[in-house]
Amino acid sequence: MQIRLMAEITDDSGKKVVAPIEIEREIPSMEEFGDPSKFYETFDRYERPVLDARAELMEKLTKEYLEQAALKKDGDRQKM
Repeated sequence: MQIRLMAEITDDSGKKVVAPIEIEREIPSMEEFGDPSKFYETFDRYERPVLDARAELMEKLTKEYLEQAALKKDGDRQKM
């Protein structure tokens, strides 16, 4: 089973400022939660990849956002 996270940045008019970024990670199947004695172990195998994917997604999204901002700033300097 996999989890897929996707994010993009849009401006106020809905135009994409940063193209969609997707991250996928393997997670345990829901059936693995059936044994109550292993709940925390199974949840840990779910939570760690999800948190890692979220961090990677936001890192990539922020990098793209700042690169786009730098291009705009460089464009403003060239107009001067």
